[in-house]
Amino acid sequence: MRSFVVALVRGTFDAVVNASIQQMEAHAELLKEVAQTVDRFTQEADDRYLSRRQQFVAREVLTGIYRINRGTWDPARRLLPQNGADGRGSAR
Repeated sequence: MRSFVVALVRGTFDAVVNASIQQMEAHAELLKEVAQTVDRFTQEADDRYLSRRQQFVAREVLTGIYRINRGTWDPARRLLPQNGADGRGSAR
């Protein structure tokens, strides 16, 4: 009788420990996948912002060159916007 109870307790304990280990491994895998998704989202957002910024700067440079060639260049005019007006979270 004693050996049966010991085997029953040991078997139950092992089952609980194994289930906990499997649950922790699954949770770690889920966190790993979520972290990769967040990193990918951040990279894509940075790439989109960089692309818009490059387009903006290129347009301003070409506009400046055009104005210099036409003789309408105003050195006091700022090419880059001030106070966050670059399209990234600017207040309206």
